[in-house]
Amino acid sequence: MSSIKNMSKYAGQLYTFGYTSWGPKDKKRRPNIDKQPLLLLAVRQGQKTWRAKNKNPYVYGFNLNYLESNRRLEVIQQLVIIFSEHEGELLGYDEIKGAIDLPTAKENSIFRKYDARGSKLRRLAQVDLNTYAVYLEDALSNDDDD
Repeated sequence: MSSIKNMSKYAGQLYTFGYTSWGPKDKKRRPNIDKQPLLLLAVRQGQKTWRAKNKNPYVYGFNLNYLESNRRLEVIQQLVIIFSEHEGELLGYDEIKGAIDLPTAKENSIFRKYDARGSKLRRLAQVDLNTYAVYLEDALSNDDDD
């Protein structure tokens, strides 16, 4: 739970963390497609975490790692503008979906929920949008040079 408690220290909504999935019945680890999600957090009823019927805490939002690199850069650039216009506000699913055209159809959704218990969600860190945008721009321009 320490990672979730750390969320309260961060005002933003873009986070990265280490994540481990567990099988629902056999309680064994299963391979993760993305072991280090880049989550655009969608708050729920003003809260960064929520408890499911099973009483476990969850976070949810859009895993931007599932976007192709150029599209991810476009989204990050849009987020810089949106968050500067809504400084200090936490945005929910509907506000994010209304502001940015992110894939949410069943076959291509990047919307994910993550069990927020400490053994599954580790090393939580807020991602600075401006720094990450520069990093992506540099990485993409280096790819173009090759």
